[in-house]
Amino acid sequence: MPKIYKAANLNIYPNPSADAIFNFAVLDMQQNYTIEILNNLGSTVMNMPYKNQIILSACPKGLYFYRVSSGKEYYNGKLVLK
Repeated sequence: MPKIYKAANLNIYPNPSADAIFNFAVLDMQQNYTIEILNNLGSTVMNMPYKNQIILSACPKGLYFYRVSSGKEYYNGKLVLK
């Protein structure tokens, strides 16, 4: 089965975040998804089953990227930690 890349980013708020908390959209069958957070150098800082809230308090301020995947569907986007 071909991979499906979603054109739209997920609804994430607040973004940018000053308190390191990012709330992600509710997905259908979200137990089938994983989320990976990468820093601006492309190194993985977090990789786990999909959650609706991600806390990046252990990370320095800056630009991050997320990849949400079910193996068939993919979402990508940016996170800004102020």
